[in-house]
Amino acid sequence: MKKCQGCQRLLKLHWTKSTVNTWAAELDPKDYKVSPLFGEVENLPKTTLFVGTHEIFYPDVVKFYNKLKDNGVDAELNVGEEMTHVYAIYPLVSESKEAFKHIVQVILD
Repeated sequence: MKKCQGCQRLLKLHWTKSTVNTWAAELDPKDYKVSPLFGEVENLPKTTLFVGTHEIFYPDVVKFYNKLKDNGVDAELNVGEEMTHVYAIYPLVSESKEAFKHIVQVILD
């Protein structure tokens, strides 16, 4: 996560670590319930991911996507250039509108 610390203002590294530690409680940070990067993915259904290049989680989402593909999961990665965390739900950004339409289509399919 340090690689993207300066990328976005919405989520900061120190806040994110604090939140993860609180949420994870007694779980090991490498437990799949804390991060899907550490879980088994072979039996997952088709998975659609959205991530912004200015998002603190960008490197981990790309790693997770690669793990899905390497394990034979039908996966799609949608990257919003210069977008931040949860960009797909921003109501006034053109990239968000396109991402939101795609999410609706995935759900309807």
